[in-house]
Amino acid sequence: MLPDKKTNTNIGVGLGIVLQLSRFILVRQGIITPDVGSAIWVLGLLVFVWGCMNYAEGKGVSKWFGLLGILSLIGLLVLFFLPDHHKDDKCFAAESLPPANATADLRARASAVSLS
Repeated sequence: MLPDKKTNTNIGVGLGIVLQLSRFILVRQGIITPDVGSAIWVLGLLVFVWGCMNYAEGKGVSKWFGLLGILSLIGLLVLFFLPDHHKDDKCFAAESLPPANATADLRARASAVSLS
């Protein structure tokens, strides 16, 4: 999965779930009216779908598959089982990066060779 899409997915899906659950709790406790609760639910659904669209795009499929987010967690589950076409991209994988101390190791080896 592409790193920037992963971040957007986490924000969108997480915030969408939080908004939808908080709407349920706030209406149930009588803190907000059902009309305001419905507006919060729609906002939460839109954010959730946006997160699902990023998830689909990050996996290398059309972002329109993210509209499955309208089905809420069922749609997210369907997206989870879609194949990740970016899984084998080495340019995005952390293991393809050189270790943080690689430059220091190369300098130490070069100075050891030059001293010999």
